[in-house]
Amino acid sequence: MKKRNVTIILILLLSGMLSLTHKNTLIKAPSSIIKVPEDYSTIQKAVDAANPGDTILVASGIYYENVVIYKDNLTLLGESPNTTFIDGGAIGEVVYITASNIYISGFTMQHGYCGVYIDHASNISLIGNIITDNAEYGVYLDWSANNNLRENIIRNNWRGIFLWYSNGNTIYHNNFNNTIQVYAEASTNTWDGGYPVGGNYWSNYIKVDKFSGPYQNLTGSDGIGDTPYIIDSENKDRYPLIKPYSQHDVGIIKVVPSKVIISQGEKLYINITVLNYGTHNETFNITAYANEVKIKTQTITLPSRTSTTITFVWETSNIGKGAYIIRASATQLQGEMDTTDNIYIDGVVVIDTVTIGGGCCRPSLRMLK
Repeated sequence: MKKRNVTIILILLLSGMLSLTHKNTLIKAPSSIIKVPEDYSTIQKAVDAANPGDTILVASGIYYENVVIYKDNLTLLGESPNTTFIDGGAIGEVVYITASNIYISGFTMQHGYCGVYIDHASNISLIGNIITDNAEYGVYLDWSANNNLRENIIRNNWRGIFLWYSNGNTIYHNNFNNTIQVYAEASTNTWDGGYPVGGNYWSNYIKVDKFSGPYQNLTGSDGIGDTPYIIDSENKDRYPLIKPYSQHDVGIIKVVPSKVIISQGEKLYINITVLNYGTHNETFNITAYANEVKIKTQTITLPSRTSTTITFVWETSNIGKGAYIIRASATQLQGEMDTTDNIYIDGVVVIDTVTIGGGCCRPSLRMLK
């Protein structure tokens, strides 16, 4: 009898273990990759078919729909925000999120009443998107906490971000250009990543950058504004960016020749100040020119958010008399989007000598004409 009871117990235990293993297998089903439009013609159909943990890859194109994300733990990746559009058709929310643990990147979300509506949700990551041309809100956070908005372009909306009783969100490295940048009601959030990571770019910020350091009291530019950007009494960007955010971006901010008139054979000293606006240390070339004459090229390495001044010497012994436009250029970095400040033109330096009495020199009128 005892052996029989033991056998029954073992069978029951084994059955329970098999059942548990089967349940765990169902719970931990491997995540899938769903492709739009290859597998499903719309993003919404892909969301409807997805399971927690799945990734939805969306190819370039314009998708005229209003997407509702109501399942947790999904990743939505557009091919590129410049080529992958979700168009709300001038109604409702372009993307409406009620689930948590959602990652969205690589889309332009446009032409809705609201670009992205986050409703009572947390751990939403909006990273690397363009949210534009929405009638009212770019992003609306409604009783939503602990979300992450980074590296987005939020532009041409009536209100860039609206926060309603939404706290503990982290919002930085975004570019804002809206009628009203932010409106926050009973909400306290983080608007920068500390120093030297920096905060956001605000189109209406008064841009002054003469100082650097965590307290902006050290001499030298760093690509961060010298004063905070104030949203309201509970929200401020301590380290607003001088230029639109980019991971890789260098620029020449000053070129100063030692003289504007020199004698033929005299040395001209040219001070060139360059700034690394990006978030990576960069190695690149600086070249100085007088008209099309290359004076010198120098390779420098510049840490993130720092500036430096280098001095070039122009030997003019074999240079003809005349007026020369002084300019400097920085090589374009891989991934650098804004190259407008990679070239800096200072002005004119005249090489000429007219001796007057005791040897004082001045430019000839012929050379200045």
